[in-house]
Amino acid sequence: MTMKITFILFLLLFITSCESDIKPTSGSENGKIVESQTPKFEHSFWSVSSEPELLLGNNDGEDHYRFYRSFDALKLENGNLIITNSGTNEIRFYDEDGNFLKTVGQEGRGPGDFGSFSNMRLYRLSNNTIGVDDSSNDRIQIYDTDGNHLKVYNQLKIKGFGNPRVVDVLSDGSWLVWSSVGSAALLGNPGEFIQKEYAFHRLFPDWTYDKMLFQIPARTRYIHKYRGVTHHPFIPLTPEPLYVADAQNGVLFSTTSDPILTRVDTTGKVTEIFKWNLPRKKVSDIWQRYKEEDYLSGLSGDRLAQYQHFLDQDIHLPKLLPALSEIKVDQTGNIWIQRFSLSWEDQKIWDVLGSDGIWLGSVELPPDFTVTEIGADYLLGYTYKSG
Repeated sequence: MTMKITFILFLLLFITSCESDIKPTSGSENGKIVESQTPKFEHSFWSVSSEPELLLGNNDGEDHYRFYRSFDALKLENGNLIITNSGTNEIRFYDEDGNFLKTVGQEGRGPGDFGSFSNMRLYRLSNNTIGVDDSSNDRIQIYDTDGNHLKVYNQLKIKGFGNPRVVDVLSDGSWLVWSSVGSAALLGNPGEFIQKEYAFHRLFPDWTYDKMLFQIPARTRYIHKYRGVTHHPFIPLTPEPLYVADAQNGVLFSTTSDPILTRVDTTGKVTEIFKWNLPRKKVSDIWQRYKEEDYLSGLSGDRLAQYQHFLDQDIHLPKLLPALSEIKVDQTGNIWIQRFSLSWEDQKIWDVLGSDGIWLGSVELPPDFTVTEIGADYLLGYTYKSG
């Protein structure tokens, strides 16, 4: 069985509406609080075009249109598309109509080569340069938007921190780097909980180290031992830490199950906290279905028995489902936050906050569409289906 990946470009359409009331902001020693009870454009907002502007990808045509482990893409100012295909270690270039232009890259360790399992995430550095994550080789490679290789940045080691890796680029061209705090080893006794910490660092655009900006908690793990085997599963339905570089040269992050975002500047200071009002669901209301249809689905034999035994322990399930599942910032500085959804739900809703944190409105996207980039008037992303 193969997985068909199709890249899709949708246009965003905007319809204005009457504005709702916004709760005034208030001060806090931890930053200004901006809270919205209802969206500014409550009844009409952006909508996605009913037909894609561009479809790119098939399993039966030329190799240039067949994608494998291809999970990132961006659109250039001239309309051309760059798509990384990590399954073949290639960066592919297409014109605005989806016609293939060229490919660069291959498997290897030299300049312009990529490691076998590099994720090849794309980072827009300027109008004419991009960074490509060569994670298997512990480095970032820099290209111009014509595909010419410019330089290599080898991953820095940060004393006292483990496993550093680039996760985003700030608006001034500096790098946002993630690492574990201390050792990444998962230590403890069966029945104990593990709460690791993640640190976020800033590197200057020339790849020299600046400072650690902030730390956030990782998802809680449980040390579980069954039939002599110890493993460290996450507690189900606990919130995943979310983070993204902000258009105002800082970082936005979320660590709680509530709809709350925190903005940190490049000194590490919390400047704003954004809150908005979303409907919430209790874990107890969906737990049995989630356990059967999602968590244990696809497991069998000893693996199934292991996880069933884990769920029988006192693992301190959360009371509420997470509110959020992803954060992105569009090219105009608006903040897009995907609401957490369950596998059987047929809606994928993104709430959009202005750069000032005020809730502007919500956009519904196709449930199988994964967003890679949000422009001023378009959404670029992909779907993948078994075939």
